[in-house]
Amino acid sequence: MADDVEWTLDGITFNVGPDENGVEWAVEYERGWSGGATPRSARSVRVSGHGSYRGPAYRAERLVELTCWAHAPTREARRRAEHRLAALCSDPGRLYPLLCLEETGPLTAYVELDDELDPIISRDGRWLDFVIALAAPDPRKYGPWTSAEAEPPSDPPGGVDATTAGGVDATTAGGVDAGGGGSTGRLSITNAGTALVGPLFELVGPLPANTELADTTTGETLRYTAAIAAGQLVVINADEHPVEYGGVIYPARSVLLTNPANPADVADRGAFLGLVGDWPTIQPGQTGTWAFRPPSGASPAARARIHLRPANW
Repeated sequence: MADDVEWTLDGITFNVGPDENGVEWAVEYERGWSGGATPRSARSVRVSGHGSYRGPAYRAERLVELTCWAHAPTREARRRAEHRLAALCSDPGRLYPLLCLEETGPLTAYVELDDELDPIISRDGRWLDFVIALAAPDPRKYGPWTSAEAEPPSDPPGGVDATTAGGVDATTAGGVDAGGGGSTGRLSITNAGTALVGPLFELVGPLPANTELADTTTGETLRYTAAIAAGQLVVINADEHPVEYGGVIYPARSVLLTNPANPADVADRGAFLGLVGDWPTIQPGQTGTWAFRPPSGASPAARARIHLRPANW
């Protein structure tokens, strides 16, 4: 049963009561959402022995089927609902978020229509029965974004001066000043889901060439070999699927130079990325930590950020 949770797809919200036109939309049953995506097993016959040889069993795309109905207050409203269904997920150049507010929190898959949507008019002419068949090229379902930010590494300011004439003064009002905390330049984030995922990194200028982000556990490093001017932003999508963040779609394993004042103004900068090791990923239930390492003399206004959506099967 799926009628006890809220669903949203391309502006239509199901299982929440009538919309602005008085039409009530409902998902009665779902198939393909609750389980994991189908494994693509790759085995070949062992001619000279028992059993088979096997290759990696990656997951296939996720196929989701929603069995739905809509009830309208009038036949005219039902007809408008038909028109709305006919236009569902109609942009051929994009995927649409399918949001399910599960009992444990919201999860989103990115889908397109996988079959004809052909509603049947039933009962007194004010009801529609229909099935929405969807395909998600990325079979994972994602939780809300989480983020972390780091400044360039710095030593603590101030602190105790035990060498200047007078030495340490622990009696004057205020006592001993041990100085500030400085910046470690480290970024940590946790994948609270059940599937492997690659994070999204941002480098905020001004930054000199050869700024690095290094995994503190494995030593694997991302190195951006060009300078980043003040007001510029370099976004690195380390995941093997496209990611939509802040209204911009970042291709799989891509590096884009963007203008925060105009997110649509992007340029490919993949040629300036050096990889020492593999693309960064975070295992399910694990925390990843990266050291932000700009060359010496980097502006204190520079920043590194990491964003992650917990991924689930």
